[in-house]
Amino acid sequence: MSVGKMDIVWRTNFGDRGRIQTGQLKAVIPPAPELKVTVVQRPGTVHIEQPFNITCAVTNMGKNPMRLRSVLERQVGEGVVWSGVSGKIHNELAPSETMELTFTALPLQPGLQNLCALSFVDMLRSQKRHHFNKLGQVLVDQQPPPQEIHFT
Repeated sequence: MSVGKMDIVWRTNFGDRGRIQTGQLKAVIPPAPELKVTVVQRPGTVHIEQPFNITCAVTNMGKNPMRLRSVLERQVGEGVVWSGVSGKIHNELAPSETMELTFTALPLQPGLQNLCALSFVDMLRSQKRHHFNKLGQVLVDQQPPPQEIHFT
């Protein structure tokens, strides 16, 4: 797709004019994503070594149905890791349909931490992988939650 030309005009310190004109500039429009993942529920603050839940809305933006397998990504040194079964296969997702999935995470380091990456593999279309690594952040409190004491 052509977006036009760029015409740059200036004057030097001595008042001389300068000009540069480019040829036609081309822009490549990336294809629309086939799958959209939105975090719909997560806590803002969590306690270290205490599991918490993250709920994601997964929407099929494509034209074909999908049968998704969720893959919980793990990288060395992450402050928050997934806790649970990776590779779970979910119900078929029709075009324009949304399903909510809840995942459990475990904070291991204090401070502001990025949530772990998550991938979905389309089992109906030659194992096409959709990767999501910007799911948000949580603040991890170094102090564990206070323990309740019960007297009998």
